[in-house]
Amino acid sequence: MDESLNPFRSPQPEQQAEAYVRAEVFRGATVTGFVDRYEFFVPEITQVVPQAIAFYEGTRAKVVSEDPLTFRRGNLWSTVLGPESYAQQRIVLRVDPQQHRVNLEYHIQLLLTARVYNTSHREAVRLAQHLGAVHPDALGI
Repeated sequence: MDESLNPFRSPQPEQQAEAYVRAEVFRGATVTGFVDRYEFFVPEITQVVPQAIAFYEGTRAKVVSEDPLTFRRGNLWSTVLGPESYAQQRIVLRVDPQQHRVNLEYHIQLLLTARVYNTSHREAVRLAQHLGAVHPDALGI
């Protein structure tokens, strides 16, 4: 039987998209909030800003600054009670056109929390895949 016709198989992506993301992710407990940092490289650097704006506007984030590109989202109640994905967040995206580098920071405000889920990491990897992230060696960097 052709495996692609099996209705019980696990969903597979249409394309094998690999994202090369370097991450500094906060782990543990905190009193006031934390910052997660990500870095990846994209070949089409000129398209990063408009695609990132469309990506984050689709996640309920609003642009609050253009230099550096900064988004805000979340609400006060989730900052106090959780979950992380709805807490107040400031997302900062910096682009280095010479190096084809994208730096991404998630400033997440959660009070008296022990981090269980890592939603910013999943979202950063989705953005990197959306932008076509590649290994830096592929760009000759």
